[in-house]
Amino acid sequence: MSGLYYPMTINYQRFIVLLFLFSVFFVTFNSKIEASVLDPQADYYRTKGLEEQAKGRYQSALNFYLKAVSMGPESPLLYNDIGIAYEQLGYTDRAEQYYLRILKVDPNYLAAYSNLAYLYASQGQTDKAKQFFMERLKRGPADDPVKDKIRNELYRLDPTLKASAIAQELEETRVRLAHEAQKKAQAEFALSVERAEKHYKRGENFRSAKKYKEAISEFDKALKVTPQNPKLVKAKERALYEERIDEVKQRIGVATEQLNTGEVNSAKKEIQQILAIIPKESIQNSGN
Repeated sequence: MSGLYYPMTINYQRFIVLLFLFSVFFVTFNSKIEASVLDPQADYYRTKGLEEQAKGRYQSALNFYLKAVSMGPESPLLYNDIGIAYEQLGYTDRAEQYYLRILKVDPNYLAAYSNLAYLYASQGQTDKAKQFFMERLKRGPADDPVKDKIRNELYRLDPTLKASAIAQELEETRVRLAHEAQKKAQAEFALSVERAEKHYKRGENFRSAKKYKEAISEFDKALKVTPQNPKLVKAKERALYEERIDEVKQRIGVATEQLNTGEVNSAKKEIQQILAIIPKESIQNSGN
């Protein structure tokens, strides 16, 4: 195995150590869970295997793992241990078999995907390595502590993936910002409608009390918030119309009084003013 090709410029022994440490890191949580359900005798042999492996006695470790796995049902944890031991001994074909065997037993055993990806990367099988790195990313949790490391491995194998990832991230950001902007605009519009409605109701109260100037002022405030609102435009027109009608009635009273007192010229002038302010058209529909 001394001629084994590994894309990074490190020697094989260093690669094996790094692979072992990385693999152990990947299976830490799985080991804690599954070790507790192993047969006590199998768990004993696995522990012995880990001790031997830590001392660099890989063949002895492998023997203990094989003995442990023979004592119970299929165990992804033990298969992973065996795969790592075989890989450390240079039997990469057997390591691959055991990693793949894990996925038949438990397709969600994450360590198998990473170990296979690194194994294929060490052999220069870039496409297979990318496939298993991607699958590892896809199946990992949202808070996966190693996702950045996996992505960097993918980008090292295929730099074009980084550009695609950046483009995708930018597009997701654009969509998210557009969605946030839309939600903000909708919220602001809803608030504007609410404010306009308050001014409208005040205006209607003033109009009912024949306080037309105050009513028109409230309708103008509402129209500033929601311009060209048909209901508000009509409400203002109605208030202006009623204001003129009210003024006409008042002036008719004044003109009538002037006629009764003999002030004919003054009455004529008042009547001319009345004709000038009488609305040319009536509001046909006074509803909301």
